[in-house]
Amino acid sequence: IVKLTCGHLMNFELLIREESAYDSLIFSDGCKPRPYQIEAMKFGENAGCKFIIADEQGLGKTIEALCLFKLHPEKLLPAVITCPTTIKVQIMREILRICGNGPEFLTQVISSGKEKAMPGFKIYIITYDMLKKEDVFQFVPDIKTIVIDECQKIKNHLSDRAKAVQRIAKDLDHIIPMSGTPIKNHAGEYFTVLNLVAPTRFPHYQTYLDQHCCAEEGNYGAKITGLRNPARFHELTKDIIIRRTKAEVLKDLPSLDRKFFHVELDPKLNKAYAKALEELDELIYAEDSFENSGLIIAVYSKMRHITGLSKIP
Repeated sequence: IVKLTCGHLMNFELLIREESAYDSLIFSDGCKPRPYQIEAMKFGENAGCKFIIADEQGLGKTIEALCLFKLHPEKLLPAVITCPTTIKVQIMREILRICGNGPEFLTQVISSGKEKAMPGFKIYIITYDMLKKEDVFQFVPDIKTIVIDECQKIKNHLSDRAKAVQRIAKDLDHIIPMSGTPIKNHAGEYFTVLNLVAPTRFPHYQTYLDQHCCAEEGNYGAKITGLRNPARFHELTKDIIIRRTKAEVLKDLPSLDRKFFHVELDPKLNKAYAKALEELDELIYAEDSFENSGLIIAVYSKMRHITGLSKIP
């Protein structure tokens, strides 16, 4: 137990399992976690499940987090998974595939601002914007874990999204931010999640900038750039950040691993997409469809643009 100068107490507990527990992890489709994914689970257990998963895209960060739920349900559940709107269904499917559909992993997908988390569920899936409602978890006082998917969404520690996550995470023992790109523009964006998982090491934004970030003078004042000393930063965070690239774990990956997921279109764009689909249908089945090839390509481009806008939130 660590007592902070502000008076808060932090509880730190190692989560240890027998080696055979990892061998028993078999998903509903018959698949098992890969060796590098098991390494991430062990890393998280040694960190007390208060760590950042920064593996490159496609390596299975969600699998690693959900397997920890399956290994330690008594310690980690109930849990909240906050994510962008478009991947809620995908995460729900992964929970069913990895954890199963038993009552010990019963999941509520909070799909509207009027909906509240209800007691009795073990996992709650919610978007960043819905998390802003302060009373959304008023009936669930015993949350133990938060998984912050695509954590670059809270890169600005003063944003409403970041404050909503900070509000729910401040009393939790287990916090798991995940992103293949936790830094998108400059090193200062790492502060929010570093402060969440290691507040004693990274207590203040300005101190973090002064000690770890470079800055360049521009026309509008100092501009934050990269890390001042990457080797020192790595040494300071090697027990709370795990990052692997595809090249590093390629021996564990098949030559081709293609999967298809259902992704929800942003409800605000449904009408625009449906209209474009009707337009495409008319062009393709028109008598002069060959002459309409240029227009057909233009409609396809419009539809790709609409789906791209849906990914932005």
